[in-house]
Amino acid sequence: MSDPAAVLTTLHFDPVNGFYPPSDRFTYQPGPTPQYDTSGTVGIILEARQLGPFTVSEVSSGGPAGNAGIRKGDHIIKVDGHNTDGMSLEQFVGLVRGKPGTAVKLDIESGSAGVKKTIELTRY
Repeated sequence: MSDPAAVLTTLHFDPVNGFYPPSDRFTYQPGPTPQYDTSGTVGIILEARQLGPFTVSEVSSGGPAGNAGIRKGDHIIKVDGHNTDGMSLEQFVGLVRGKPGTAVKLDIESGSAGVKKTIELTRY
């Protein structure tokens, strides 16, 4: 597959927020520099998997997640009180993405010691 849109749809992954489910929430404009609608996100990239719990593989510097202390390797175990274990990627995206300026709560498990914390982020 050499078409970037097909690859992203297959992997359900985008370079800014880590997920790209086939839905109308995303606007992809192909070209020399692909454009993505990233409004309403929190600035995380996830490890590619279809079912949760989900693991952070990258954090956008200066984004809500990075500013709140979310780090690579953190596990997102709840979104707004919903357990992510067995949750589909599309369900996860539907809970995390939202209107810019609104809040989302993530329960995070960090490090090998399994430290758990709840973080409220404002989507940008």
